[in-house]
Amino acid sequence: STPWRRTDCCCVLTNSPALGFSGMRRALRLHPVTLGRARAARTQRQYSTGRGAAVTDAGRTVDRMIDLRSDTVTKPCAGMRAAMASAEVGDDVFGDDMTVKQLESAVAERFGKRAAVFTPTGTMANLIAVMAHTWERGSEYILGDKAHIFLYEQGGGSQLGGAHPRTVPTCADGTLPLDLLAAAVRDDDQHYPITKLICLENTHNKCGGLALPRSYVRSVSDFKNSRGLALHVDGARVWNAMVAQKALSSSAPSR
Repeated sequence: STPWRRTDCCCVLTNSPALGFSGMRRALRLHPVTLGRARAARTQRQYSTGRGAAVTDAGRTVDRMIDLRSDTVTKPCAGMRAAMASAEVGDDVFGDDMTVKQLESAVAERFGKRAAVFTPTGTMANLIAVMAHTWERGSEYILGDKAHIFLYEQGGGSQLGGAHPRTVPTCADGTLPLDLLAAAVRDDDQHYPITKLICLENTHNKCGGLALPRSYVRSVSDFKNSRGLALHVDGARVWNAMVAQKALSSSAPSR
């Protein structure tokens, strides 16, 4: 019921809070949806006309379609719309938008940061983060070859920030091997760009919405500290990563 749970908005750490494709299919026990253009168009037609898969609920059959093309096609429910309509608003430049200030304060506290900045899109949040850590032109940032930042954000880091991306192979679970990260860090040579930043993605879009293990993120953090680098985590679906970590913790045997 809080006004900031609308799925197309984010902070510097968050994006739309929906499960990844594979996770949604497992959770809902649906057959996979082929995401080609023709199938996506047919899916949208079925969704808009109300014709979809038959679902039995307490002895009655209901037609509904769950659109799995992307987490960005989700729409706010009635409670979200009501919260947005009644939210206190104001001029953010003058610091008068109390809803934005409350959101930024809550997110900063939740993640143990000094401050947070609200942005309307995840791409904008990623671009701000990359440019903040690679402010010197000719800097380099390391990320996975399946990262959303690398594949789907128009090369904003280089286009607008003058930073050079260097990719390493992404594992099936969304992690980047530490030995490959170490090998990707540039030596001190006048001919090379200067490595400044490592980027991770949690949960990982192209790896089925899998959440990165907390221990892995800590190991990357330790590594970047040892090399004097910065770390940015593209927090798309980060709330789902938090839920996944809690589920793993609750299912782990007690010691």
